[in-house]
Amino acid sequence: MVNQIRLPPELENFMLEMEVSRRQALIARCKADPVGNKLTLQFDGPMRWRYYDGGTRHGRSYRFCYTTTRNAAGYFLFFREVRSFRKGTGKRDQFSASRKKSICAARALARFKRHRGDK
Repeated sequence: MVNQIRLPPELENFMLEMEVSRRQALIARCKADPVGNKLTLQFDGPMRWRYYDGGTRHGRSYRFCYTTTRNAAGYFLFFREVRSFRKGTGKRDQFSASRKKSICAARALARFKRHRGDK
C-alpha cells in the first residue's frame, strides 16, 4: 500500500493557480507568434484527435492521427503514434501542421495507405 501525502488546501490552490497561469502564458506566447509555434501541443481546450489504425508490425502498433481541434497557434496537427507492446510505452512523431483540417486528414490517410502498401 502506498502512503499518499496530502497538501494543505491553501497550498494545493496556490499550486493550481501557478499551473493555470503557466499554461495561459504558454498559450498567449503561441498566439503572439502562430507561425513560429505552429507545431505546439498546447491547446485552449482538450486535444481531440482521430486516427487510422495501421495495425501491428514487429511488436508495435501504428496509428496515423490528426487533430480535430486547433492548437493554441490556430493549426490542426498530423502525427504518427507508435506504441510498443513489449515496453508498454508510446511516442508521437512526424508532426506537421496545416490551417485546414481536411489537409491533415488527407495526410493521415495517405500515410496510412503508404504504411499498408497501397499506392
